[in-house]
Amino acid sequence: EDYTFSDCYGLNPLNALEISTIGEGAFADCVRLKEITLPYSLTELGDFAFSGCASATTINIQCKETSIGGHCFDGCFSVTDVYCTTGIIPDADVTAFSNINPDAVLHVPADVIEEYRSTAPWCNFKHIVAIGQEEDTEYISSIQYVFYPEDHTATVVDVVVQNTDKIVIPGTVQVENEIYHVTTLEEKVCYRNLDLKHIEFEEGLIEIQNRVFSDC
Repeated sequence: EDYTFSDCYGLNPLNALEISTIGEGAFADCVRLKEITLPYSLTELGDFAFSGCASATTINIQCKETSIGGHCFDGCFSVTDVYCTTGIIPDADVTAFSNINPDAVLHVPADVIEEYRSTAPWCNFKHIVAIGQEEDTEYISSIQYVFYPEDHTATVVDVVVQNTDKIVIPGTVQVENEIYHVTTLEEKVCYRNLDLKHIEFEEGLIEIQNRVFSDC
C-alpha cells in the first residue's frame, strides 16, 4: 500500500516475487536499497514509489504489462543500468525517471530498440543498447573507459595513477579503428588520490560528476 516502507533506510535487498501493485511512495527514500526489481506479476507502480532511493544502481523491469507512475524513480542518482527485459514497452509517466543519473544505460530487447528510442520517457535516456550487445570496457594508458557504440562516446570510469603525479584526460580514444569522444568523468574516478598534482583535460569533455577529485 501507499508509503508502506517509505524511509526504511536500512532496507536491502528487496525481494518482491508475486506483487501486482506497489502503491504511491511505497519504498520512497529507502536510501540503502541497491537493486530494484519489478516482478513479472506487477501491473501498477504508483507515483514516487522508489523516489529518493539514492543508492540504487540497477533497475530491473521484468513485468510484461504495467503502468509506471510519475516521479517513480525520481532522485535515484546512482542508477547506472535500467533493464527492460520484455518486448512490450511499459507505459511510463514522462516524469518517471526524473533526476536519475544522466548517464544511466537503458538495456532493451534488440527487436524493439527503435520503439524505445522514439517513445517517451524511454527516449530521454542518452544511452539505449540492445541486451546482449552491451558496451565494452577497456583500460587505455591507465584509464578505464566505458564505450557507447551507438553515438561513439566514452565515459571515464577509473584512473590508475602510477609513478606519476599527472594525468591527461584525452578528448578522443581509438579502439579497433573506431574513434570515441570522451565526454564524461564518472563519480569518484580519482577519489583520494594523494599523489595527484596536475590534471589536464583535452577539448571535448562535457561532464565531471560528483566528487571526481575529492580529497586529492
